[in-house]
Amino acid sequence: MIGEALRLIVRELDSALQRQAPGAGNVAVLTNLVDANGAAVPEAAEKVAVFVVDISQENIPTRLPRVLPGNGQNFTQQQPPVHLSLQVMCAANFSGSTYDEALTRISGTVAFFQGCPLFTAQNTPGLPDGIAQLTMTIENLNAVDLSHIWSIHGGRYLPSVLYRMRVLSIDAGRIEAQPRAVE
Repeated sequence: MIGEALRLIVRELDSALQRQAPGAGNVAVLTNLVDANGAAVPEAAEKVAVFVVDISQENIPTRLPRVLPGNGQNFTQQQPPVHLSLQVMCAANFSGSTYDEALTRISGTVAFFQGCPLFTAQNTPGLPDGIAQLTMTIENLNAVDLSHIWSIHGGRYLPSVLYRMRVLSIDAGRIEAQPRAVE
């Protein structure tokens, strides 16, 4: 579900950035900046790389098991879904003489999410089943947090913006019990 949601967001962002620069090909990609060995990922070069910085659980108060009507006299008991939020970095991986392109792409990224901060089935065809909506909001970082993030993700700062993507719900739908109704 996480991958599906991110692929959808990146596809929408890529379409918007391509409209700003027709003929540029893919502009936004879902990828790390460096691989497990620390080498640069070629697919991220001259692109807006979108990658996950953190996954955390949203503090939504309903943690009691759900009891749903079943067939006849039985009910179905299931654990409530887990509601997640993701910190998603959009980094313009341009350097040297194309640095100004990085600033243009980050500006386009901010403009896209400012114009479409909420993704629903009505405004985003292809929203995966099980996702009612996704909300994108900018996360502000202080210099220390920013330094830590870039140390983890390749060590060099790129023009970037960090978004919080909310609420992604994961529900395995596993039946825990089937209690009978009280008569």
